[in-house]
Amino acid sequence: RKAVAYLPQKGWETIAASLAAELLIAPLIIFYFHNFPVLFIIANVLAFLFMGLVLLSGMALIAFSAYPPVAVAISWVINWLVVSFDKILHLLQWANPVSFHFLRLSAGEAVCLYGAIAGMAYFIFRQKKPALFAGLVSCCLLLVSLGFHKWESLQQRRFVVYNAAKTGHAELINGAYNYSLQTDTALATAKKIAYAVNPSHIQWQAWRKGGNDTNEIFRIAGKTILLLNKPFYTNAHFPVDYLIINFEGGIDVAALSEIFTPGIVIISNNCPPAEQDKAEKAFVKTGIKVHIPARDGAFVVSD
Repeated sequence: RKAVAYLPQKGWETIAASLAAELLIAPLIIFYFHNFPVLFIIANVLAFLFMGLVLLSGMALIAFSAYPPVAVAISWVINWLVVSFDKILHLLQWANPVSFHFLRLSAGEAVCLYGAIAGMAYFIFRQKKPALFAGLVSCCLLLVSLGFHKWESLQQRRFVVYNAAKTGHAELINGAYNYSLQTDTALATAKKIAYAVNPSHIQWQAWRKGGNDTNEIFRIAGKTILLLNKPFYTNAHFPVDYLIINFEGGIDVAALSEIFTPGIVIISNNCPPAEQDKAEKAFVKTGIKVHIPARDGAFVVSD
């Protein structure tokens, strides 16, 4: 009977400890890693079971190290346990809602969240009404702050040229959605792009995919932006405020300066470094400012 009652009791103790620990570190996890594992209770219970077996198996491996056949069998069991647990964790991570991979919490909001947790916990254990009041006030401040940031993200409109390794990548961020401007080359990979864009998607809460935008001319904050994906020649004059050069071939600085007379030229990572330096020197001689994301970081135009 004791053995039968032991497992449910240890299971409840594991769940209770997991809830208490997660409650205290959740604000820090969100603040630093912008992520929160919804199925953390399942993961922690499985960790208790699998790692307990791994620990016991490790002790058995040491005890039977003088008997190679037995030690090899035990090592196979340990390997199977670790690999299986890793696969289960990946499955649980995949089951996490997409929005929980792009959480944002400012320092002030983290303080409010801890204030709410502390106030509610103190009220539950000590039945002190001031603690309940403090917890509710913290909750209200947190909700107001989160609501303001949500409203701010829904009103935003930004044009971004990223520094994505050897890949030229630009996006239009409109409200809570991001639109790829089809600037990826054959060198682009999902990991390179994700590494470059995820921080901005989290900061601006624009992680939802809005598809691809085939436009090349944009108007943001009263400024005209031209995304030039291939060399362009004409006798007409089309002035723009920002000219993004996003092709791999040579750059005809004289022609581009005469046609577009841009205020700032942005040379994306699609252009080789040697060509970037050469074009920058030529543009500077004509009095045009140059921004190179590979050296100066992402270029952003926002309302």
